[in-house]
Amino acid sequence: MNFSRTPLLIALISLISVPQLFAQSDDITPFVLTPAPGTYRDDIAVDIRADLEYETILYRVEGYDSSPLVSADEPLLLSAPSGSRRRYRIELLLITQGQVQENTFVEYI
Repeated sequence: MNFSRTPLLIALISLISVPQLFAQSDDITPFVLTPAPGTYRDDIAVDIRADLEYETILYRVEGYDSSPLVSADEPLLLSAPSGSRRRYRIELLLITQGQVQENTFVEYI
């Protein structure tokens, strides 16, 4: 009996991937961060944008004596001394007509 395993493989992949299409995440935001939040070995420059048009994107780094809100016009430079590990928790805000439209936190290590 000679039959192809391809249909069986396609059916198995479909069963695994279809639920992922309907999964919802609480982490969906209009912010586009490059590179994405995560853990990095080297210094990085984080480019902060929004996937929609907003008047202003502001950010602040938590834990540094209540750092002020800063406009995200330029990349945010994150660094740590060689051999050390530093955690950055960053608050992001989208502002339209003087009102906060979106507020979220991201973390880089």
